Amino acid sequence: MNNSQMIFSEGMRIKYFGENAQIEAIKPEFAVITFENKAATMLTPKQLNHAFKIGQLIVKKRENAVLMQGLTLPEDIKAAELLEPFLIELHNQAHKNSLATALKVIARVCKKNNISPDDAPSGTTLRRKYKVYVEQELDIAAVIKMPIKARAPRLDKSVIKITEKCIYDLYLQRNGLKASQVLKTIISECANAGLSDKCISSSQFYNMIKKLDPLEVIRCRQGHDAARRLARESGGKYVLDFPLQRVEIDAVHTKVGLLCDGTLKFIGVPIIYIAIDTYTRCIIAYVISYGESPSELSSAVTELIKKCVSPKSKSPKAMNDWPLTGIPYAIFGDAGSAFVAKEVTLLMAQLNTHYITTETKSPWKKPFVESFNRTIRGQFCDSMPGYMRHDEEKNYDQTIQNMATVTITEFIDALDVFILDHYHQNPHSGLYGDTPANYCEKALENFAPKMIQDMSMLKVIKGSEDEGAIQPSKGIQKNGVFYSSPQLQKLGRELATTKKSRSPKVTYFYDKNDISEITVINDLDATMFQVSAKNQNVRGGMSLKEFKSGLPEKITKNMHFPFTPFNKVLTGPNERKDRLMREKREAAELRKAEAKKKEKAALASQEPSGMGEHIDKNKSRFGQNHTDKSIVTERRSHDDWERPVDFFDTE
Repeated sequence: MNNSQMIFSEGMRIKYFGENAQIEAIKPEFAVITFENKAATMLTPKQLNHAFKIGQLIVKKRENAVLMQGLTLPEDIKAAELLEPFLIELHNQAHKNSLATALKVIARVCKKNNISPDDAPSGTTLRRKYKVYVEQELDIAAVIKMPIKARAPRLDKSVIKITEKCIYDLYLQRNGLKASQVLKTIISECANAGLSDKCISSSQFYNMIKKLDPLEVIRCRQGHDAARRLARESGGKYVLDFPLQRVEIDAVHTKVGLLCDGTLKFIGVPIIYIAIDTYTRCIIAYVISYGESPSELSSAVTELIKKCVSPKSKSPKAMNDWPLTGIPYAIFGDAGSAFVAKEVTLLMAQLNTHYITTETKSPWKKPFVESFNRTIRGQFCDSMPGYMRHDEEKNYDQTIQNMATVTITEFIDALDVFILDHYHQNPHSGLYGDTPANYCEKALENFAPKMIQDMSMLKVIKGSEDEGAIQPSKGIQKNGVFYSSPQLQKLGRELATTKKSRSPKVTYFYDKNDISEITVINDLDATMFQVSAKNQNVRGGMSLKEFKSGLPEKITKNMHFPFTPFNKVLTGPNERKDRLMREKREAAELRKAEAKKKEKAALASQEPSGMGEHIDKNKSRFGQNHTDKSIVTERRSHDDWERPVDFFDTE
């Protein structure tokens, strides 16, 4: 039998590239699917299989599949508008299966939307409908059009309210009553309300108790610590048969200041992304990102997965090699945006690896990597100079930047030595005293990890997701660089016809560390292909920062560069001009000094030799004498200077 016939069947509800659809017919040669807008398309089973492998085709509930149909009846539309706010609010809660959470959601939505409590669903009804809501990929139409199942006679609404109130007020309380005592109270309350003939039976009551979330029951009756212990005990034991069957990944934030290797300037604190094999407890790979205020990056997660499946080179400082490499059968990680990004899920689909998302605030769902995170902080980071613990961050006088003394290369070398020569070589309590390296070596004697066949496929998915328009004859433009190829132009013409757009948009992956090519996703056949840059200044492996540093300064309309006498091309003439002007100034100053010197010499030669000598009678101090009077000059002592001389004395 064809593999497509085994997976898909007529009437099956699927999600094809994000749109709800239904398989109308499936044959070895073709398949017909219809979408919610009644549009139909014909595909081949091979295309369906390919979309299923890359994660773009999701099979919804196989059994009792609800026939896809829009809500056309007014009563159905009204019921959907009433129920959907409750389902959405419950979906955003941490403990979705808890009756207490459902009751809180009902009260909150009723108050927010002014809905009467009589029109709102009960707690058990909301939980039951929410289960279908999740199974049908959050499709409200599937919840309203649920298949009607044969069921026991419905309880009276008043009896349900009395039962739920007694369970919440008496049973789900710290040191609450036993279930049998609560049942007696319910029977008494129903009798007081005149509902003895409609009272709940003991089997129905105990079924309701069994359907309660065990963690919620323990939390309400015994406290948060007891619920946490139960969750860790119930979720921390796994039965595994071979390496790489279950791989856990996580990111640990460390408060170690890092310096640049060359300049020794502060570059930030690191985030370590770790992948650990649950069976052997071996670290398969790790990746580091850093920054002054770093956040978890999807590009680092994809790099971590690539390192898991790629052969690793020997560490320059560690004595031992990496013991395990291969494609994981299942990867467990949290629901952070970096771990569930599209590029991460696409890469896992290419590797045919399942990704299981653990619940928020549930570290016991991936206990092995969480335990290693504590080991990283308690053993490795504590030995690093400049490490600031979380409890000392606010009380310590120094900042992380001031305490930073480790370069990024030294940090990576030290982490290699810690993992390969210390952690892998020391006895592990979870391996019955054996070391992870030795336990892995024994396991690989009877097991061969699944290896990647074509390493070039890892280069397809890199960077972060982006969207751009395919310009005719130019291609996709990003940061001043055009990316084009015959395959891209062909896709642009095909999409221009289907989307009725001259420049249709496509999704692609862009890596800032290597802008020489991008990876474009073809939505028509769910394939990916690489497109190279057409800028002659872009080299293979060039980063965006390197490309921008080589660009000339951007000229704006307000900028102008006039040709002036001080232009660089006139540097030589300007220097000669300055030299000539300097020589002229020096010559002028020299001539001026000589002239002053001659003038002083001339004045010195004309001065009288003594005060007793007579001056020309016809000359005076102020020029020629025009009075025709004799100028009397007499020699006087110092005391005589006080008496004025009478030049006109006739005696």
